[in-house]
Amino acid sequence: MGPFSATVTNPASPTLISPVNNSTVTRSNGMTVTWAGGSGNVQMMVAGGTDNTYATGATAICTAPASPGTFTIPPYVLLALPAPANFVGAPGAGSPGGFVFSSVPAEVPFTATGLSVGSLSTQANSEGFGYGAGTGYFALK
Repeated sequence: MGPFSATVTNPASPTLISPVNNSTVTRSNGMTVTWAGGSGNVQMMVAGGTDNTYATGATAICTAPASPGTFTIPPYVLLALPAPANFVGAPGAGSPGGFVFSSVPAEVPFTATGLSVGSLSTQANSEGFGYGAGTGYFALK
C-alpha cells in the first residue's frame, strides 16, 4: 500500500442526562433521551431480551442530531422489542434490557496506491447500562 493523507475530526462527546441507571421504561410511553453537549450526531441503542440470558432478543438503534440535546424514541420502536417478562434477579418486573448512548464516529474516505477502499474513522465514546453496556440495570415494561 502506498502513502496516504486524510484528516478526520473527532466529534465532541455528549454527556447522557437521562435515562439514568436502574431505569424501567414503559414501552407504550416511548422514551425521551436527554444529553448535554456533543456535536454531529448521537446514537441510542435499546436492547430487550426475553429473559436474563439474552439468548433471544432484539435491538433498536436511533440516530439523531446532537444539537437539540433531546430525542424521544417512539412507542412503536420500543413495542417492537420483546414483550415484558418477570425473571429472577431483576429489580422489578419487565424484560431485561440495555441502553447504550454514544456520539456517532466521524469517517472520511481516502485513496492510496494498491488499496481498493480506504476509510479512516474516529472511536465513539459511549455510556449506558444493562445489557450491552456491561454494568447497571435497564428494563422494558
